[in-house]
Amino acid sequence: MPVWLPVVLVACGDGLMPPVACSSFPEQTIAVGKAVILEPCFEDPEMGALTLAAESSRPEVATVEVLGAEVQIAGVYKGTAVITVTATDPDMLTAELAIEVLVPNRAPVVIQAIPKDLVGTDQTIFRHLYSHFGDPDGDELAYDATSSDARIAAVSLSADKLAVTGGYRGAATVTVTATDPEGLSTATEWDVDVVDPTSRFRDDFESEASLDNWAVAASTTAAIDNGELVLTSADGEQSAFVRRPWRATDWTATARMANVTEDSWVQLSLWLTLDSRPAEAFLLQVGADPDDHWRTGDDSNWWLVAKRVTSGGVRFEVVANGESAAVGDVGELMDVTLSHVGPELSVTIADSVVFSTTDMGNGSQYSVDYLNLAVWAKLGATATGVFDRVEADGARPSVRQSTQHGSLPHHGAGARVEFGAIKWLRMGTRFRRLALEAAHDRNRSTLSAKGSHEMVAGRGSAIPARHEAREKSH
Repeated sequence: MPVWLPVVLVACGDGLMPPVACSSFPEQTIAVGKAVILEPCFEDPEMGALTLAAESSRPEVATVEVLGAEVQIAGVYKGTAVITVTATDPDMLTAELAIEVLVPNRAPVVIQAIPKDLVGTDQTIFRHLYSHFGDPDGDELAYDATSSDARIAAVSLSADKLAVTGGYRGAATVTVTATDPEGLSTATEWDVDVVDPTSRFRDDFESEASLDNWAVAASTTAAIDNGELVLTSADGEQSAFVRRPWRATDWTATARMANVTEDSWVQLSLWLTLDSRPAEAFLLQVGADPDDHWRTGDDSNWWLVAKRVTSGGVRFEVVANGESAAVGDVGELMDVTLSHVGPELSVTIADSVVFSTTDMGNGSQYSVDYLNLAVWAKLGATATGVFDRVEADGARPSVRQSTQHGSLPHHGAGARVEFGAIKWLRMGTRFRRLALEAAHDRNRSTLSAKGSHEMVAGRGSAIPARHEAREKSH
């Protein structure tokens, strides 16, 4: 009779089989700040539930996060990294899937175009280029700038601060290039018109042609409406302003202006030049200040602020402030005057002198470079202001003052400039004319000795000759 024996099957080892990857991915290109979501495929022969984990070989380049059955990979900084996804079954057996990641370098970008600008002859305007360029990878940028005609607009750079100095009257284009550490670059153009500033002007804003005399900020919408200049700040911008070259000493500036929006103020500001100036700029603001921007902690509705540049940086100091019934309500036009004639600096609103001092130097010893009109809103708001007219009057600066316009601080030369300005103003037209002719002859002799090529590069006697023409036509 047959004998039945039990049969026992014994597997080699423990008989457990690990999961296996059933997918693969090509190299993933992910920009800085961007992310992709992938669904890796794993199978378990025992049909057990799998748990995913993931890590990056270079988290400073790319990070990874597990989202259930998916993984999200994000670019952090340019470079390469390997993402390893691990699937683990209930028996702690694992399978891995590697994903290569490239975070590419990207070129700089123009984040804000540089609007067309006006600069006076022998005056300088500045632009901080970080406001106009950005790098999507967060790299530090290097800058370069060239002028289409350096005789009209000469350029210089200090880090990201671009200076353009007016020479001859005319138009020029400044090309500005930003380059990242790996050599990728982008460029933008800045159109500059060089004009001969007058010592007096009046603008009634009767037509759109008035806007040709003003440089409009990138944050600003400017329009002429029924004989008024209307300034509105762009979305997300707190201020709007326009600027016009003006060159005068013993100056008086009057603007007929009004706030259109609640909780905002309109501003008349003057930018000054020469070492003997009491400040870099005077800002006269009229209206509401709900944010207490100047930290005066009172119910003031006008402020006179001085902008000063020191070794510690830029400071704004409130020279005077107060509350005046002469300040108009929202939408109500008012005449606002800022004046520095002789030793007296004063503020007049309507017919009321609200401030006067003789402690801010002498208006004949330095000169105005630019006049600005502006409107400011409280934080997060949009502001609109209107200007019915603006009048600017003053004395024509001496040649010594004029040729200092736009230059950087003259270390140790302030007293000499100040003395020279007083002396020239007292001597009269005949002395100025004779001195101009002498300066012209000296420059011409110097140029003859150095060679004709320097006449173009340095403009030689062009500046004195140009000022002589102004005197004769004045």
